[in-house]
Amino acid sequence: MQKTLFFLTNFFGKTALYIYIILAIQPLCAQNFIDINNAPEKLKKTYKEAYKIVDAGDYKKGIAQLDKIIKKNPTFVNPYLLTGDLYKQLHEQDKSQNYAQKSLSYFQQAIQLAPDYEPRVYYLIAQLYMGEKNFAEAQTQLKKYLAYPNVAPELKRKANKMLLDAEFLPSALANPVPFKPTSVGKGINSPAWEYFPCVTADENTLIYTRQIGEGNQSQEDLYISKRVNGVWSKGEPIPNVNTPDNEGAQTISANGKMLVFTVCNRMGDFGSCDLYFSELKGNKWTSPKNIGAPVCTPSWESQPSLSAHGDMLFFARGNPRDRSNTDLYLSRRNEKGEWTNPEPIKELNTDYADQAPFMHPDGQTLYFMSAGYGSVGGNDLYMSKMQPDGTFGKPKNLGIPINSPLDEDALMVSFKGTYAYIASNKLGGEGGVDIFQFELPANIRPLPVNYAEITVYDAISNKVLPDTKLEILNLTDNVAFITSKTDGAGEFLASMPLQKDYALNITRANYLFYSENFALTANEYGDKPFKLKVYLQPVPKNTSDNPNPVQKDSIIGKPIVLKNVFFDPSSAQLLAKSKTELEQLKKLLVENPKMRIRIDGHTDSDGEEEKNKILSQNRAKSVCDYLIQAGIDSKRLESAGFGESRPIDNNDNPQGKANNRRTEFSVLAN
Repeated sequence: MQKTLFFLTNFFGKTALYIYIILAIQPLCAQNFIDINNAPEKLKKTYKEAYKIVDAGDYKKGIAQLDKIIKKNPTFVNPYLLTGDLYKQLHEQDKSQNYAQKSLSYFQQAIQLAPDYEPRVYYLIAQLYMGEKNFAEAQTQLKKYLAYPNVAPELKRKANKMLLDAEFLPSALANPVPFKPTSVGKGINSPAWEYFPCVTADENTLIYTRQIGEGNQSQEDLYISKRVNGVWSKGEPIPNVNTPDNEGAQTISANGKMLVFTVCNRMGDFGSCDLYFSELKGNKWTSPKNIGAPVCTPSWESQPSLSAHGDMLFFARGNPRDRSNTDLYLSRRNEKGEWTNPEPIKELNTDYADQAPFMHPDGQTLYFMSAGYGSVGGNDLYMSKMQPDGTFGKPKNLGIPINSPLDEDALMVSFKGTYAYIASNKLGGEGGVDIFQFELPANIRPLPVNYAEITVYDAISNKVLPDTKLEILNLTDNVAFITSKTDGAGEFLASMPLQKDYALNITRANYLFYSENFALTANEYGDKPFKLKVYLQPVPKNTSDNPNPVQKDSIIGKPIVLKNVFFDPSSAQLLAKSKTELEQLKKLLVENPKMRIRIDGHTDSDGEEEKNKILSQNRAKSVCDYLIQAGIDSKRLESAGFGESRPIDNNDNPQGKANNRRTEFSVLAN
């Protein structure tokens, strides 16, 4: 019991030592030492008297008494340890003196006298070296400490964390990153606290949490601001969402129509803090509802982040009474629109607080806050990439001075990935905690993205078509990138990495499908999104149902261009990436067993007219052959080739020619 009396210091605190320590230690015999347990009674009494002085708070007088003991009893190990500990505490109080050097000197003498007597001294020495920024020596001392077999679990956890810091800091300090934060303006920032910023895909709407009042009288509400001519307007509380209780720590969907936020200590809820949601219907937010089980539990759930497509929900979960070991969780939305049982993100969670996740609209880059990795101090900000198998890669610290020795707050990155938003009370502002933005260094940016904004209508009534299925494929590998449905307003917003080849398929029961292919590249769209209004044609009725009968085999309705059917150049050979579109056509015919169609081929004006006509005929026939091999009765299919005779665009530019080279299908009257 007396053995540990010298540990008066706070083991878990951080030191900041800026002097270079040079030790001159006289050699001592490491074999012949005495400690408090086997010391003579008279010596024990003298040591206890010195300890009483220390316990009363007079460290300097206690050190003088301990030095007398050491002078008379140079092999007595405990006075060395206690004196080193006292000098370490004095150093924490006053770093202008040479207390750190003296502390280290006494600790080293204790080790030389009895190297294995008290392993925790290596931990304390490592703290001193960390303050000196002698990270190599700190690593050496920590590894010595961790090599002992019976290290207390809590100290082992702290030592491992310090070792991560010692390994991380040399490179981070030598390679600071650009960081020039600027206030988002007085429209948002005020003398009150503003934090947890989140921005929509068009970067014109910012929602944040504002704390009004102080202490037990404080109140958290959600505020919204619009960007007008590049300036954020005055933030206003969100009507129908805020209550006399607290609402905060929110996320907004990319299209700005789904708000998920945190509510705490509300009667009838699952636990201390739960996640709620509200939807924007027209110009009004719906009454908030608890997102429910299995996302919400008796634990603390907070700090949500919705993926751009609304199919993933990231959040932090932890003990309601102890936030020192919160973890990151992920729930996915199934085809029924239900949130699945959340799974911890094992690759990222540590024994410390892991929280404030933000999944960028690129669908791969996750930013989060943690105290469990190599850091500058406290909670640092990190990023990790989601792998193809759904796991996450090794976290990367965002660097100094984005991260500081103090705790950082949640980070949000703009849709384009060039700017980040952060809340801080260290950067000036209007008072308290304010929101700032800064240009994100290139090496910690997400993938470049843009977005497609699609609205689907009925071609006859012009009414919007909610719950219409959309599928976006990566034409490079013909794999579905997004499968979703339009919302209640017939709208859909898809965030996608910049690349050349995307295919879009839109299908709905009792309608002819629609297809499109497009590129999302910086050259093609720059800062502009891909916007599209689609008018779906209802499946034409058979002549027997038509009050105005038409001639057999005549065309009913407009031709549908198969924009994702591709051929080898100057050939009728179908390319593999045509399969998805052809399967959609097959599906349409299976679902409408009485439907008959004609496949039409068209070319541009390049080349000889007769050869173009033959090529178009052969291409139309290739499509029919595919459908026949897929099980469609040949009697339901016809084909025709029109060569260059029916252009829909000019043939004097590459884009016009591309539009004219097309394959269409038309519904035939029975």
